[in-house]
Amino acid sequence: MEHWTEYSRFFTALFVILDPFAAVPILLALTRTFTASERGKAVNIAAATVFLVLVVSSLLGESMLQAMGTSLASFRVGGGIVLLLMSLSMLQ
Repeated sequence: MEHWTEYSRFFTALFVILDPFAAVPILLALTRTFTASERGKAVNIAAATVFLVLVVSSLLGESMLQAMGTSLASFRVGGGIVLLLMSLSMLQ
């Protein structure tokens, strides 16, 4: 049963970081001159790109970090600091 808790933590964190509800107004603002079919193509390309980046980074991420000479723990600390700074800037 522990596997489900790990997966739920992972997907919750991914959902919070990607924040799809905040991306909708940005998409609409960036594609306001597009027709409906062009907007659909743009959405499909963006979704495929995000999916591809997530899959590649999940499969090759740790080896890429090792090639750059850093550890997963230090990357997590750096990511936490970036998220902290972003949240502090949102408060002001």
